[in-house]
Amino acid sequence: NVTPPIDSVSWKAATDDVTIYVSTHDPRNSTGYYQWQYEETWEYTSAYPSGLGYTNGMIVSRPDSDEIFTCWKSDISTAISIGTSAALNTDVIYEFPLTQVFYSTNKLVLKYSIQVKQYALSEDWYNWVEKIQKNTEQVGSIFDAQPSEIAGNIHCTSNPNEQVIGFVGCTTETDKRIFIGRFQLPNSPVIYTGYEFCGLDTVKNNPTDLSNAFADGHLIPVGAITAGPAIVAYLASGSFCVDCRLMGGTLTEPSFWQ
Repeated sequence: NVTPPIDSVSWKAATDDVTIYVSTHDPRNSTGYYQWQYEETWEYTSAYPSGLGYTNGMIVSRPDSDEIFTCWKSDISTAISIGTSAALNTDVIYEFPLTQVFYSTNKLVLKYSIQVKQYALSEDWYNWVEKIQKNTEQVGSIFDAQPSEIAGNIHCTSNPNEQVIGFVGCTTETDKRIFIGRFQLPNSPVIYTGYEFCGLDTVKNNPTDLSNAFADGHLIPVGAITAGPAIVAYLASGSFCVDCRLMGGTLTEPSFWQ
């Protein structure tokens, strides 16, 4: 199957979330059955920036190459997203709701990107994926559809009676990426979660206190307190609050980032 291009990936903001939509069409009227997957990437920061580190018993300046304030994190779709235009006169899918991005997930605090991947399916392939979707996502109450047979088109040649689950199909992939910046959102309650209990401690500037505070890495210095030209103490916070990697991200900016 040859997959037509994605026309657009759009979004609409609501009170609690942003919904991502995908639109496409096939001018040949020969596709009719679609599946989408996506990868999300978002930029975030730690609670406190740190231009300081602790090395060999001394507070030292943190080089730019060791900056741990800004991170990027990615996730891939797990839900099955399929749509069909087979019952329509034209092969058009308009604003299929792909996913919701909630304000409480940290994904929208700075900048968010989603790359949507589109696949054209045959009717048999679509029907098989639809059964998988119903069996895995819509079974759980007495009102849901009962599980159905999902064997697919794969068979065991040495033992025809052995049940094999799977489907082999051939298609191409098209994709489209969009970015959403925090400044583009309405005045909605985008919540920065995870750092609610981050605070600052004061550590006196003497070898014993510095070693007790920073030697094991649980605290990281974030600033100096001075009295005239002398540094009398340092402000510090927990490593989780300073090192953004501990929230699961990476310091490497993606090559596609804008």
